[in-house]
Amino acid sequence: MINSITKKLTILFVSAILLVGFIAFSIGNLWYEQNTTFVELQRITEIQRDVDGLRSQLWVFLQYDDQKSLEQVYKAQKKLDATLKSPVDVTFRVDKLIKMNNSLATLLTQERTMVARDKRFVTSSLTRFVGTSELLHSRYNMIVQNMTEELIYLQQMVLEKSNKNQSFSVVSALIQQVILGVIVCSLAFMILRRFKHGFTLMKQGISDLAKGDLDSRLSHHNLDSEFVTLAKFFNQMKVSLQNTTYSKEELQSEVERQTYKLQKQKERLRFLSEKDALSGLYNRRALKDNLNKAIIQARRTHLKLAVLFIDLDKFKHVNDNFGHDAGDKVIVTIAERLNANLRESDFCGRFGGDEFIVCLDLLNDYQGVKEKALQLIDELTQPIELKDGSVTRVGASIGISLYPLQGNDAVQLIKAADQAMYQAKSKRDGSYCCALMDEIEQAQLG
Repeated sequence: MINSITKKLTILFVSAILLVGFIAFSIGNLWYEQNTTFVELQRITEIQRDVDGLRSQLWVFLQYDDQKSLEQVYKAQKKLDATLKSPVDVTFRVDKLIKMNNSLATLLTQERTMVARDKRFVTSSLTRFVGTSELLHSRYNMIVQNMTEELIYLQQMVLEKSNKNQSFSVVSALIQQVILGVIVCSLAFMILRRFKHGFTLMKQGISDLAKGDLDSRLSHHNLDSEFVTLAKFFNQMKVSLQNTTYSKEELQSEVERQTYKLQKQKERLRFLSEKDALSGLYNRRALKDNLNKAIIQARRTHLKLAVLFIDLDKFKHVNDNFGHDAGDKVIVTIAERLNANLRESDFCGRFGGDEFIVCLDLLNDYQGVKEKALQLIDELTQPIELKDGSVTRVGASIGISLYPLQGNDAVQLIKAADQAMYQAKSKRDGSYCCALMDEIEQAQLG
């Protein structure tokens, strides 16, 4: 048994070609038989036409019995003789007709000889010997009648032969076409059934794979070679997927783990981009960004804000006498104290080294700014216990700038607060300074 769709289709194709060839051959054979019959009937008709012409001329001669009519009969006989002897590809023979025509030619020759001897033939009123004339005329009629009967016989024979040959061609063509048609239909049905079986198996395998089934395998038993190859490749693909694919639970767990890891990395990157690594406060860039946002909000809500620029006093003394670890401890402690003494709406950051900035946000007026500065100085100057058990303290000088009186952006406000801080530091340690604070307080008192 052939187990290949390709080979089966090739056989089907060859069978279809043979079927078409047999049909074409049968049609050609029928056409040939019809054409042969037409040619033969045409040949018989042509002979019949000449025989009818000869019959007509004989009738005229018998009516008038003159030399002119006899010559016309002679010409008609010669024309029939030429027609009978002309080469035509037919299956029947006209030997009998030729023989009859030759007999007729002999009689006509005798007739013409008798007319030539009988000088009285010139006058139509005179007659020849009655016995000889009647005998010749009787033979003429008998020969022409025999020719006609022979032609009828030939025509019947041609028709019977044609009918027999065409019937045989039709029957044989029908049998051949039925046999080849059965073969073609059987091959087509077998190919369809085998293809449908293989297609159904592959469809089921793909459906199982779509549902997540990686364990089952396609059975390639009783399949054509093409589907066997597909089934083997499909099974190999499922093995590969099974080796490289997580289960649904494992995949979900891995996704959650990677998502948590990415979230932590994102938070870490955000912290590193916004926060000072040592103090945990906003770094310089994030501090300016948040200050600009606070200014925009204050402008929109018609509120005020104050910027406090804090510089630690005697911080260099701590680094020089206790080391940089102690300096780091001081920075961390100062950051914790700043966070502990600010409102939720306020924010602060490390501007650099021992410099910090505090933003007092969402202020209706500037009352309390001075008190907050003094409170921060008091908190920041409290003693700080170092890791080795020793105690130190630092001072704090604070410069204050007010929005919108001293600037409309972060750069202007920080610059004004920085200048005020240097003025506070020039007075004495642990002081604050604001260029407009005294004027505001006097205006409020007045």
